[in-house]
Amino acid sequence: MPNGHTHDAVTWFLVTPVALASWGVTQDVAGTAVLAGAFAFAGLMFSGDLDLPSAQYRRWGRLRWIWKPYQWVVPHRSVMSHGILLGPLGRLFYLTLVAVVLALLGIRAFSGHWQIPWTAFGAAVDLAAHLDDRAWVLVAFGLVGLWVGGASHSLADWGWSGVKRRARGR
Repeated sequence: MPNGHTHDAVTWFLVTPVALASWGVTQDVAGTAVLAGAFAFAGLMFSGDLDLPSAQYRRWGRLRWIWKPYQWVVPHRSVMSHGILLGPLGRLFYLTLVAVVLALLGIRAFSGHWQIPWTAFGAAVDLAAHLDDRAWVLVAFGLVGLWVGGASHSLADWGWSGVKRRARGR
């Protein structure tokens, strides 16, 4: 497996070609910027190695504790951590779940009870319902960037493992 420095180098090396490919296909400056930013975030902060005390895990600083339950549940190199599709989706789902739980705990701490402020929830749903097509396109660019960034991590791991297998076989 490549170490954290190698994964970082792969991310920095690929961010420009990924951005150029996005621009070449879409001719969308804002979308390309979102995609490239999401790709870099996925490689540096949101990779398959969050299931270990890795460089990516440590970069979360004081917030790294949110990844401890993920580390307890998700085995390293499993389809849930390093899978091309399930890895990034699982981390995105997990982070969303953590955000919801923290929001509920915040409501409890500030209001003294567990009652969800349905007006705020309704406002959030209403906002999402009224996002224009352009906003949804940018969300899609971001999701693609997260997916490609996570995939680049897994592909680097698989490629490195293949090189090591071939070297041992000789």
